Amino acid sequence: MTTDLLLIPLIHNNHWTLLVENLIKKVWELYDSLPKATHIAIIPEVPIRPVLDAPTQKNSFDCRMFICKYMEAVVQP
Repeated sequence: MTTDLLLIPLIHNNHWTLLVENLIKKVWELYDSLPKATHIAIIPEVPIRPVLDAPTQKNSFDCRMFICKYMEAVVQP
């Protein structure tokens, strides 16, 4: 069995984001439920595109749940 996706949950300053590498398409994507420039700044210098149409949170404490839902959506087409 091969894996097409690499899911990497990241936490920085109590905020969770999800970094996804698609090994087939050779692209990195960042899912962020509370998009801010400071969150993108923590990404290493590799070609990563933020997922701009991902659902976003309305408060300051649901990011962990969003990461779980992002992972679910990424692995289930």
